[in-house]
Amino acid sequence: MLNKKKYNYSFNYGFNSKIKYPNNLQKLFELCKSNYNVIGSCYSYNDASIGTNPISLKNFKKILNFNIKKKTIEAQSGILLEELLKVTLKKNLIIKSLPGSRYVTLGGMIANNTQGKTLKKSFIKDYVISLKILHNRKIIECSLIKNRKLFLSTIGGKGSTGIIISAKLKLDKIFSNSIMLEKVFFNNLEELNSLFKKLKKNDYLVAWIDNLSKNLNGIIFFATHGKNLSPKKPRPIIKIPQILIYFLNIISFRKFFTFFFNKFFKFENYLRKKITYHIFDFFFIQDSIKNWNEIFRNKGFFQYQFSCKYSELFFLVRKLQVVMNKNKIFSNFMIIKFYEENKIIYNSVSYDICKNSYFNNTCKILNKFSNKYNLNISLSKDSIISNPSKKIIKSNDFLTYKIYDKNFKSKFLKRFVN
Repeated sequence: MLNKKKYNYSFNYGFNSKIKYPNNLQKLFELCKSNYNVIGSCYSYNDASIGTNPISLKNFKKILNFNIKKKTIEAQSGILLEELLKVTLKKNLIIKSLPGSRYVTLGGMIANNTQGKTLKKSFIKDYVISLKILHNRKIIECSLIKNRKLFLSTIGGKGSTGIIISAKLKLDKIFSNSIMLEKVFFNNLEELNSLFKKLKKNDYLVAWIDNLSKNLNGIIFFATHGKNLSPKKPRPIIKIPQILIYFLNIISFRKFFTFFFNKFFKFENYLRKKITYHIFDFFFIQDSIKNWNEIFRNKGFFQYQFSCKYSELFFLVRKLQVVMNKNKIFSNFMIIKFYEENKIIYNSVSYDICKNSYFNNTCKILNKFSNKYNLNISLSKDSIISNPSKKIIKSNDFLTYKIYDKNFKSKFLKRFVN
């Protein structure tokens, strides 16, 4: 009997292999004697979890140590982010850099070096103190001081260095589980530039852009942990009925669908320009409709995300808009995040793009654009880059140091390592 096919979050890669669920280290050791790959919650946009012998650490989800005074927590890598936060929030402690979903695993966050919405310390790497890794069938402890290269290669390494057993993280103190979110609309990139300079002191900052608009108008979202905000309860999570999913599967990859969605998105946010949220409803907006990604199940979608200096941002976004319009490529959802490293402001720019009959040509066009401008592509989201540039290799320690576990195999690693 065939296993039901499983997919990554964006439905652009699937697999039929049976997932193994070891419940102790001995069984985990046995499974790593031969070729394997690691799988978390299947919430990744890339193909890092795609392989022939997937191992899940779903049963490794204990909290090993929670030091409230030192603001640190150590947990096994199979724990869901939601489970971890429910513990820390009781003491008003949080990891400030959080991805877009509460259902990712701790190990998956570290393996993909997920990015949050903060300007400073924007990536999970900024909060990881130490790791325990099953590397070449040995458990190795590592940090910035001890086994430094293995530590750096594992964060963002897509599982290639071995299985993350557990991680110790730094936490930040907040006032309550509530956060104040405000929104400002802008008509073009010049206005976005002006708003960023005024709003960059907020705790969190992210911009949404209507990729179908001529002048690239949009909304900038900014939020802060206010001292006097009353505790809130998370909003209930809803699911789209299957009959509606079936209908949306037919139209989701069409341009008119995105056009009307963008109009609705602007209108809905215009009605609520200032609102107090439970932090789950701010950080994990995509989880408010748990099965929204199934709208694209029939064809799948992929994310094209690059990073650049803030000084290059508007030039590159406009150049890419010309290329996309010329080749009839459009983004269903476009997001710009801001982050600072070594006192320099950078941006990550994300485009969700539906797969269609022109998919192969779209990949060639985007690869060509990446190479022309020597872009640093985010491998945490990528599933289409075929030839990594020197900038990509330099920005990803697992490609620089090449400390791979000898039995680890995945579709993602095969694309980058011969």
